[in-house]
Amino acid sequence: MQTPTQKGFVLIEVMIAVCIIGIAFMPLLMMYMNGVSSANASAAYTVAANLAQKQFELLKTKDKNFWTQYGADLNIPWQDYSQANPIIINSVPFTIVTRSEASDVDDQLIKVTVSVNWHENNKEQTQQFIRLYDKNP
Repeated sequence: MQTPTQKGFVLIEVMIAVCIIGIAFMPLLMMYMNGVSSANASAAYTVAANLAQKQFELLKTKDKNFWTQYGADLNIPWQDYSQANPIIINSVPFTIVTRSEASDVDDQLIKVTVSVNWHENNKEQTQQFIRLYDKNP
């Protein structure tokens, strides 16, 4: 009596092959998810840096009367009156807080700190930027 030759795969062989392929693709999926998360985080940091730079540029245009008024230990409001604070970009609210204080370096300089705050992955993120301004521009 002749035994038939096996043609094709048995169901268990197909299931084992699918499991092996699934296990092999799991690290690739994790790397993809980490890459997307890192891209979102870096985008938020870039937005924060751009908002702080915008505040600094708007403060550069102020005359010396402005710096006399806000020279020592005061909060400075957001200078772009066309946008409300917090500013919502990509569905993320960014809050800008600007503080001025006397500089330790020179009496003619004012230290301005711009803090940008936002929430990412249920954690509050803060990025601070510091610049010195001359009282007599």
